Amino acid sequence: MPRKGYKAITIPEKLAQRLREKADRENTSIPKQIEKLLDQGQK
Repeated sequence: MPRKGYKAITIPEKLAQRLREKADRENTSIPKQIEKLLDQGQK
């Protein structure tokens, strides 16, 4: 159960690993990485 104000999503393990690796390289979190990718897609 996620914390109040948060939602959980289900993604394939390979995608989660890719997000983790990218977040680690950029010294950020997976949620921040997802937010950044979504913002880039709106430009």
